[in-house]
Amino acid sequence: MLRLTGTTRARVARILLLSTFLASLTLGSVVTLRQVRFWRLVSDTRVALETGEYRAAIQSVEKTLQGYPENAEVRYVAAVVYRRAGMLNDADRSLREASRLGCADPRIELQRCLTVAQSGRVDEAEPRLREIIRGGAVDDDAHQIYEALVKGYMVSYRLKDAWDCLEFWTAWRPATTNAILWRAEIYQRIGDSKTAVREYEEILAANPNHFESRLKLAELRFELRDVVAARRDFEHCLTVARDAPAILVGLAKCNQLMGDTKQAASFAEEVLAGDGTTRQQADAWVVLGQLRSTAGQPEKATDAFRHAVELVPNITEAHHGLTQTYSAMGNKELAEQHWKTALQVSQQNIRISEIASALAKNPAEIELRCELARILLQQGRREEAERWLWTVFSLAPEHAAAQQLLAAIAQSDLAETPAAVTNVEVPEPSTGQDDQVVPTPTPGSELPESSK
Repeated sequence: MLRLTGTTRARVARILLLSTFLASLTLGSVVTLRQVRFWRLVSDTRVALETGEYRAAIQSVEKTLQGYPENAEVRYVAAVVYRRAGMLNDADRSLREASRLGCADPRIELQRCLTVAQSGRVDEAEPRLREIIRGGAVDDDAHQIYEALVKGYMVSYRLKDAWDCLEFWTAWRPATTNAILWRAEIYQRIGDSKTAVREYEEILAANPNHFESRLKLAELRFELRDVVAARRDFEHCLTVARDAPAILVGLAKCNQLMGDTKQAASFAEEVLAGDGTTRQQADAWVVLGQLRSTAGQPEKATDAFRHAVELVPNITEAHHGLTQTYSAMGNKELAEQHWKTALQVSQQNIRISEIASALAKNPAEIELRCELARILLQQGRREEAERWLWTVFSLAPEHAAAQQLLAAIAQSDLAETPAAVTNVEVPEPSTGQDDQVVPTPTPGSELPESSK
């Protein structure tokens, strides 16, 4: 039997989509170049989504939006792309535009339900999504439903439910790239890195240029201290996305550990010149600080480490660096202060790992979720703390301690709940009992045993 690679499947999908469009035209229709270009752009976006290439899908849909800003279908596809890429606020804006331009209400309803599920409020959206599946969802909708449920379970750390959903998904469509990606993520969370690596390699065997899998594999290999292989994967990613800060940070760290200080510094400075996240900028400063410290420049190293701490107060590598540089400069008081901070954050991070392991076995432990939110808040990680508190409310809406912590976050005026997540209404399910078309996930399966 002929087995299609990821690249071949993408080409076939493009041909089929374009052929369907051309066949749908009547003999008297005039096919303009603009129409062909439009459907080519839309098909490229959908193919990228199908293969889990979110970065490529975003680039494609934004290119399409430039040429067709008032097209309802383009706005709808943009909403789907943004939601599946985790950009929920952008998804909500695009969905409202699609509705304004006349997009069908059932499609809008589906995306709003998927947004609720994906944000972690699975129990609110699941009854309606189950009903859609039982009613005969088309393949694309079924894929989106499975994916949103898995993401929602992962957000709320209900790993058993996520694994259960993946079992149904892969039983229905075994070679689904997105399902394999999330399966690898679960293996990573339960500490089975060896199996996670094999999952990523399975995707890359079919499609060597799959960006998300290659990047995740590179980051995992770096965590496992397989620095040579990690650098090779990061460099492969660089050929696809030259300006991605995550790649530049990875290469800066790899080159530093491999002794290529010039390259490490160059990549770190490129991160600082770009638009990376706060954490990525802090990681770049840490690399520069460590390079300067090794070069016998404690004053310059201190400046770099302080930049990192200003960006991310709980970054232990920077506090360890400041302990060393202040000690080298004879400032014992500040050295001890940063040593104590590094120790405290390290202990907190150990407790976070312990809580995560406990929640993987028993996700209904509400007090552990509150404790985790409290630790994150102490570390200044307000958005993460807020997300964990919302998982508490999904289990116990009136939980007093969680309400107090959320009030503290609100009073700080440093974190807000995204409107796209909290203001979405979930339609009530009907009582129809249609035949099931694709498997509906139900709780109960166990997580895979670690191969370690």
